Amino acid sequence: MIGGRITLYILLAGAILAAVAISLLAYNAQPGTYVDKNSNNIASTTNNSGTSPTGTSTELSGSWHGSYSSRSGSGEWMFTLTKNERNHYIGELITNGPYSTHGQKVPITVLVSGERIHIYIPALEMNITGRIVNGELQGIWSFSNGEDHGEWRGIRGVSLITDIKTTTISDYTSNETRTNKSNPFDNVKEINPPDREPYNKIVIDTKKVLTEIFGGAKLARMVSSSNGKMYVEYIVKTEIVPGNYSLDKMSSMYIEMGYTVTMKANSNDEFVIVFTFMYEDKITYITIAGKTYHQTVSLLINYT
Repeated sequence: MIGGRITLYILLAGAILAAVAISLLAYNAQPGTYVDKNSNNIASTTNNSGTSPTGTSTELSGSWHGSYSSRSGSGEWMFTLTKNERNHYIGELITNGPYSTHGQKVPITVLVSGERIHIYIPALEMNITGRIVNGELQGIWSFSNGEDHGEWRGIRGVSLITDIKTTTISDYTSNETRTNKSNPFDNVKEINPPDREPYNKIVIDTKKVLTEIFGGAKLARMVSSSNGKMYVEYIVKTEIVPGNYSLDKMSSMYIEMGYTVTMKANSNDEFVIVFTFMYEDKITYITIAGKTYHQTVSLLINYT
């Protein structure tokens, strides 16, 4: 396997996506199984008796950490869960490795049925299925578009997740004690923007805004799906420090380029702007967010 206000707004922006994904988790395969569409392998998440586990769901509130494998390599993950209602949890996840969240916490939703666990990560377009075995989580994950998949497992507890491979974002215990060993902007190899509208306009326009505000911006990562959603990450040249950038200026630049800003919020912890764009008589919902004292800015595009 990117708090506060950012998580709430990104969750709102991905609400439709999350609902669809949860439905897929429930109905896309037989209960307790994961079907790899790229092969004939079926991984079971049933118990040893061959039947789906029943009974009261295991309590998962708290922190968990573990590892995952993929075609591109392996990495670590950590998530913290809070019970929202019976058998339903919400939380935040951070990862390193080939599918790093670059130091940011992303929202996740979790459903538990007996020993079975179903996780969806809107920001990564990732589905996760598995089971709880003697207090350990284990199972299989896959991208919604089928581009990659692998195994994962984890145990209770907090683990410091460091991005050794890309050396991007350092998490700081306080503003006074933070140190920046290297500038992630210098180490990021920029990728090309998407090649179709309206995504390419939104991605390119956002880079212009971030470059103006933070002295430079590189397109670091994109994850898209077939249902009109795209998650984009930029690495900006300077830290997001309150008082050193203008949220009003960012909003004004978007308005000048034809967007409609519907909400903006700023604090000592994060900033977020929600805006829309009309394309082919359809509304594109967009959320841009960044955490202070970090250099990663995320963009969630929901083209209807």
